Amino acid sequence: EKTVTTSAGDVIAYDKLILATGSYAFVPPIAGNDRSNCFVYRTIEDLDALRAASLKAKSGVVIGGGLLGLEAAKALRDLNLETHVVEFAPRLMAVQIDDLGGKILRRKIENLGVKVHTQKATQSIEEGETSHHVMKFADGSSLETDIVLFSAGIRPRDELAKASGLAVGERGGIKINQYCQTSNPHVYAIGECALWDNKIYGLVAPGYDMARIAAKHVLDESTHGFAGADMSTKLKLMGVDVAS
Repeated sequence: EKTVTTSAGDVIAYDKLILATGSYAFVPPIAGNDRSNCFVYRTIEDLDALRAASLKAKSGVVIGGGLLGLEAAKALRDLNLETHVVEFAPRLMAVQIDDLGGKILRRKIENLGVKVHTQKATQSIEEGETSHHVMKFADGSSLETDIVLFSAGIRPRDELAKASGLAVGERGGIKINQYCQTSNPHVYAIGECALWDNKIYGLVAPGYDMARIAAKHVLDESTHGFAGADMSTKLKLMGVDVAS
C-alpha cells in the first residue's frame, strides 16, 4: 500500500500522488545576510515586514536585477525610499534581454529614480555609519542603505522528495519525465519544484502546462507530454513595457 504520513501522524493511502511543493526565495551566502532589515520578496508576510521597516528608513537596495528584482525596486520606490538595484551580471534582466535591450531598460529605470549598479558582487553586509547597513563589494566599493531586499532567484522545495528517495538534480529539483512522473511512476511533480531536462521553470505558465499533463496522465487520458515552455516574456516593469 502506498501512503503519505503527515506531520500530525495521519496516514493517507493513495494510488497516484502529485507533488506541488513549489519553491522558496534564494538568499545568497553573503556575510551579514541575516542582519535585521534584510528581507526577501516572496510572501504577504515579507511585504508587511518590509512596509513596517520602511517607516524608519530612508533608503533600500535590491540585490538582483531580474524580473522580480525590478518589481521589488518598484515596491521600494512606492514606499518613498531612495532605491538602488545591485546586479552581478553586466546588465539588468540578463536572462531575458541582450546588451542593447539592457542599456535601454537601464536608462528607463534610472529615469524613474532608481540607481542601478551592475557587475557588483556583494561580499558582506555590515553595520553602516550613516545608515543601518553598509554593503561591501568585491571591487572595493561600498553602498550604505537602511534596507536590503534579496531577489536573487528561487530554489525548488524538494526536501520531501529527497527524504522519500525520489531522484533529484545535482542543483535541486525533482526529476520528472515528459508526463511529469518522478523516479517513482506513481508520484508526479509539477511547477517550481519539478526539474525537467535540467531546467526549473520559475514562471506560472509552465506549471499550468505540467498540471494539465499530469492530471491527464493520472486519468489515463491521451496527452502529448511536456516538451518545455516558451520563456518569452511581456510585462510592464515600473511602468516600462518590456518584451523578450
